Amino acid sequence: MCMLQVDVLDVLIVGAGPTGLALATQLHRFGVRIRLIDRLRDRARESRALAVQARSLELLQMVQLGEPLAARGLATAGLITRFHLHHRQTAHYRKGRVFLAGDAAHIHSPVGGRGMNTGIQDAWNLGWKLALVARGSADPRLLDSYEAERWPVGRFLLRYTDRAFRTFTGAISNRPLAAWTRRVVAPRVLPHIVASPRLRRALFAFVSELAVRYRRSAAVVEGEPRQVGGPRAGDRLPDAHLLRHGRAVWPHEAITGPHISLLLCGDPRMWDGRRLTQLGERYRDVVRIYGVSKGASDASPVTMRVDSLVDDHGEGFARLGVQGATQYLVRPDGYVGFRCSGHRFDSLERYLETWFARGNKF
Repeated sequence: MCMLQVDVLDVLIVGAGPTGLALATQLHRFGVRIRLIDRLRDRARESRALAVQARSLELLQMVQLGEPLAARGLATAGLITRFHLHHRQTAHYRKGRVFLAGDAAHIHSPVGGRGMNTGIQDAWNLGWKLALVARGSADPRLLDSYEAERWPVGRFLLRYTDRAFRTFTGAISNRPLAAWTRRVVAPRVLPHIVASPRLRRALFAFVSELAVRYRRSAAVVEGEPRQVGGPRAGDRLPDAHLLRHGRAVWPHEAITGPHISLLLCGDPRMWDGRRLTQLGERYRDVVRIYGVSKGASDASPVTMRVDSLVDDHGEGFARLGVQGATQYLVRPDGYVGFRCSGHRFDSLERYLETWFARGNKF
């Protein structure tokens, strides 16, 4: 199976399953020369997972695939019902110029569709980094953050799915203890779990994989002055209702793309237009700038390089913890790479100079 007929390749992808296709999609968006190969002549006719998680649908919606898949109910020709329980993980996700993702890196039980969903998110994490490095727009050290960010996620989910599968199989067994648990314990405990909004939110965040964070990654930075409130560097950017050219949009749909997104939150008159223009010019191949203001009357951009978003109901500012001026640098996978408060760009420029090319290539 071949995605592009080219003589010179930047990336060769081995495996045309969900992980390989997700990685190919990301790289293709950045204009990277790729080839996708698989040992099978045709696609699988059965589902390899029991569910598609909310985070995976969010990523797929970045390329306009999430809603169509959800509308179809994710129906498939069949579902694997006979399988052997495997649970293992490689010691490393990278060896030189070779990167492992999806089933090549970790194998889970089918509980919650963890294997496929984790593989898609591996691909989305790796894809933009590979693309920017291949283009010469980012420091090659950025690739080290793939294993640093995704290996702990794979390890944690591996432990969870193993325990969940064993609990599930034990609960449906005919053993006396299992029968007593179903008959006596479950009816008394489950209603309390379902009735608690806090527990429901925590359970949803975990199951949906929306709570995955990369705060310990070397590639994410809390800048100065420190921002108080809102998502931290390494957290997923929260969604909120915003307006763009008068049309309702979600941030993950509106700003994520083959670029790093700089969100400047607050009164646009606070920003230094001249310096902002210079910053946009230096990183024109990497960064796209968005101004987020409270009202349409305040939404006039300080420079032609700024795309305007309006938070007319205050939902976005509340979720982002915006009090005055706040800066968020959002990665193509929807995670916060850098944040700080204030209207000065010194801390932001130091972060960009560390990881991304200023016009010239690394």
